[in-house]
Amino acid sequence: MKAPAKRAGSRKTLNLANLEALGPERLAVLLMDVAEGDAAIKRRLRLELAAAAGPEDLASEIDKRMETFSERRTRVHWRKHAEFVWELDSLRGAITGPLAEQNPFVALEMLWRFLALAAPVLARANDAKGDVSAIFVAAVDALGPLSVAAKADAQGLAERVFEALTSEGEVITGGLTLAVLPALDPPALTWLRAQLDQVLNRRARTAPLLRRALQQICDALGDVDGYGETWTPAERQQPAVGAQIAARLLHAGRTDEALKALELSRPAGGVRTRGMADWDYAWLQALEAAGRGAEAQELRWAAFEERLDADLLRDHLKRLADFDDVVAEDRAMAHARQFSSALAALRFLVAWPSLPEAAALVLGRVSEIKFDLPELVEPAIRTLEGRSPLAAALLLRGLIMDTARWRRTEHYRAAHRWLLEAASLEPQIADHGAFGTHQDFLKSLEPVRRF
Repeated sequence: MKAPAKRAGSRKTLNLANLEALGPERLAVLLMDVAEGDAAIKRRLRLELAAAAGPEDLASEIDKRMETFSERRTRVHWRKHAEFVWELDSLRGAITGPLAEQNPFVALEMLWRFLALAAPVLARANDAKGDVSAIFVAAVDALGPLSVAAKADAQGLAERVFEALTSEGEVITGGLTLAVLPALDPPALTWLRAQLDQVLNRRARTAPLLRRALQQICDALGDVDGYGETWTPAERQQPAVGAQIAARLLHAGRTDEALKALELSRPAGGVRTRGMADWDYAWLQALEAAGRGAEAQELRWAAFEERLDADLLRDHLKRLADFDDVVAEDRAMAHARQFSSALAALRFLVAWPSLPEAAALVLGRVSEIKFDLPELVEPAIRTLEGRSPLAAALLLRGLIMDTARWRRTEHYRAAHRWLLEAASLEPQIADHGAFGTHQDFLKSLEPVRRF
């Protein structure tokens, strides 16, 4: 953990520099006073003292703390939740920090024991915010580096991972396989794969976590066909799955097979999903690999025209010759200005960025913009307020009027802020054109204002 920065200032300010100035003896006295009234701090100090004494003393102190966590059955009161989380994370940090540095083999054993606390601890604590789970996820992430440092037996580690995968909860198993891959050699990976295959074949329903572990092992072994076989024939027809299979085939230089996998999973249309976007990307990559670059370029432009996809437009432009890309970009901006959805066009022009075009779009098509989702409009306001205060003010007025007219009570608080922001932009606007001043807007707002 990075030490806090030392800052100059008043000698009474609570910072690292001023505390160091008190000297070790005075600080030790203060810590004893604080620890007398706080059991959690006292336990943390004991961990620090044990770490300074050596790995045996530290392991013994960690063992005592884990026994305490495993034996308790009462629910963690909400007033004690923050302290509970702090103590649990301190325990994890002691294992993956000082103990791992002093004796990685002992630390690895302790870390496995710590992970075994996940189920009883989560049963006691309210983990609505996910802060308890996050501690165990961090512990799982540390397993791989610690296993490598401890020179753990690969076969023994694979057996331990298999046991955890088939018995522990999602908090532990979710990232377990990926975490330990660096410490598993090919024979251990092959053994673990065979065990998971047997379990999955015995189950009537697919176990997503086990299948994901099996897929990660196939990737580690470079087994493209094995990865594909983890999906059912019906699943291979889904665009997202086809894209994943094709990506691995392309990486292996098997372009024709990648194209076939994508043809099998070609999207049928309808509402656009993330899986469709992944499929499009994989299809373009496959076309390029097959030497069909001209066809890929046509598809990139068509996709941009359809949905203003900025990433595809950039890919299209960078493949054009000098000066051709400038002409094509001008053509793209002209298309965006006339796009059917004014809000989509605004977001594209701001993100590209083409701020003069974005400002012009607001001035020309503000009445077409939908303002029911402020989170889509506010980024444009922040970007435009310095360059075109009138455009930013018009967007603020749109949010305010939409909130008032449709009585969107969830936006009332934000509407007060938007009013203040619109008023602050007024002195920067030299010419209001046909839109009127801020005072004119307030008058038009009065009949429908409810906030």
